[in-house]
Amino acid sequence: MVEERIRYTFSRDGTRIAWTESGAGPLTVLQGANSITDLRRDRENPLRRDLVRYLSERYRLVRYDHRGCGSSQRGVTEQGLAVWTEDLAAVAEAACGERPFVLLALSQAAAAAASFAAACPERLSHLVLYAPAIRGMKTIGNGRRAAAADAFLELVRTGWGERFPGPRTLASSLLVPDPTEEEARWSPGHLLQSVDEDDAWRFFAADAATDASACLPRIATPTLVIQPSHDRVVLPEWAREAAGAIPGAEYIEVDSENHIMLGRDPAFLRILAAFDRFVSPAPAAEGAGSLSLREREILELMSRGLNGDAIALELSIAPKTVRNRMTGIFDKMGVNSRTQAVAAYMRGAGSG
Repeated sequence: MVEERIRYTFSRDGTRIAWTESGAGPLTVLQGANSITDLRRDRENPLRRDLVRYLSERYRLVRYDHRGCGSSQRGVTEQGLAVWTEDLAAVAEAACGERPFVLLALSQAAAAAASFAAACPERLSHLVLYAPAIRGMKTIGNGRRAAAADAFLELVRTGWGERFPGPRTLASSLLVPDPTEEEARWSPGHLLQSVDEDDAWRFFAADAATDASACLPRIATPTLVIQPSHDRVVLPEWAREAAGAIPGAEYIEVDSENHIMLGRDPAFLRILAAFDRFVSPAPAAEGAGSLSLREREILELMSRGLNGDAIALELSIAPKTVRNRMTGIFDKMGVNSRTQAVAAYMRGAGSG
């Protein structure tokens, strides 16, 4: 187990924010704090560890704890979009200085990421939003969801710290509808250790009332939106609406019911192949510039050692389609074999 080195910075209102870094890749990826976080336990948390491991092996990864959670200051009274944006800005200043970075935001973190990107476009090279919760349950214009948010907040207020894990189990079940035994056992206990009842209620109440939709048209940073197709927390139509409001944004939908990225999910590698391709594409000089998005996804999976059948399974397409796409890739890149294509791709990625 790698020991996380926790560092601290201070937000504009003086709140102490904990952050850490891992990996030493050429690009810095700052992952926005989403929901209830605890940096000290990310590498053993089955809901977070696979993503942390993947990104740390390829990039310099910066993460931080939400105010009121984990190693950040507890007992805070201010929660909401304005202070979350200021917290992100404070971590960016402490961890990245003046160097542009990739901002990755999952779920609830997308609201602050959109606000930051609209206000500080010069700080970012790329923005990637996954299952973006741009608006909270009380601001999406659905009375039933607003009522559900009120009911959940009442559960948090009255039962978060009790031995009966009702509100914590409910929160976990929405993120992962069909958890493994380890995931089901871990999540309610993790939430209880990461945040106390008062901080949890203030956080969830602020999240339910959030609306960052006005920021979207002002985002000038190259943006990729990735959405699981069967998500029950952020519906695909909401993600498509968000992507459509961001000038020039790309949108990808993947076949998954999980609201968060899990290494065991068949969509996991496809999601991250799209992420890698977007933030560090192979130069056109290597012959990949004319490849379609699907061809680049196949080439990325080839570079990871997947054979044709595995690629077909990963992308939910027929093996014959993969073979035909490979032939097209070879023709466009001017190579005669899979080995030559991957070698050219890796040389291009290394020089980018």
